[in-house]
Amino acid sequence: MIPISLLGPESVAMSKDEIIYGCNPVCELIKAGRREVREVIIAAGKKDSSLTRLEGIISGSHIKLRTAQSDEIDSMAEGKKHQGIIAKVSPYPYVDISELLACEEVSDRCSLLAILDGITDPQNLGSIVRSAHLLGLSGVIIPKDNSAAVTASVVKASAGATEHSKIAQVTNLVREIKNLKDKGFWVFGAEGDAGQNLYSLDFRGENLAFVMGSEGRGMRRLVRESCDHLIAIPMRGKIDSFNASAAAAIIMSEISRQRLLEGPSK
Repeated sequence: MIPISLLGPESVAMSKDEIIYGCNPVCELIKAGRREVREVIIAAGKKDSSLTRLEGIISGSHIKLRTAQSDEIDSMAEGKKHQGIIAKVSPYPYVDISELLACEEVSDRCSLLAILDGITDPQNLGSIVRSAHLLGLSGVIIPKDNSAAVTASVVKASAGATEHSKIAQVTNLVREIKNLKDKGFWVFGAEGDAGQNLYSLDFRGENLAFVMGSEGRGMRRLVRESCDHLIAIPMRGKIDSFNASAAAAIIMSEISRQRLLEGPSK
């Protein structure tokens, strides 16, 4: 094996390539234009509407397109459901926190950020990012440790929404929450037994961030203590809680509903 220190820059970059699979993830990745697409690989003999859609998106670009046998694609996708479409691409482009704070929504006092503390399930992370994108959030913040990263499974679970979303990966969530508060953000933590009802609060007219903890354990203690308010979703059933992605979608939807239908507070 050649030591990585002896490889040229191009070889090192190629060694970090990722395989993204499925029609929606690959199409959205290409449309977003945030990653370098080395090549798109189609299963030999594939002829359906997803291929027509992909070819329409690639048309006129310089993206390399080739066919391969299904066993090669199965191997590259590591057995995941790929719909006969995969792409070899550069790594996910995380953004810096400063980019989230420099967006127009912050100056307009209508920014909404999701902070995820301990979401380790790729399906949950992908689902939350998908909801965040569709509900117009300014960005998502995840920790480098104790969290799922943006992998091919997350891209697939998000239906490609990761590629249109600003996601920051940080070392210390507590420090970043303090930084957000110093910048004028109000921070709400989702807590099952919190005293404040989600539907009793006014979320208009301020920059906000909400924190969603892991299923079962919730937020870590220092993260919880860093929040300005703790909020709960009213429940009537006999089981303990929603799963993390459902709870996050409910909270984001309520905040977005207030802002969309009622406008900012005066």
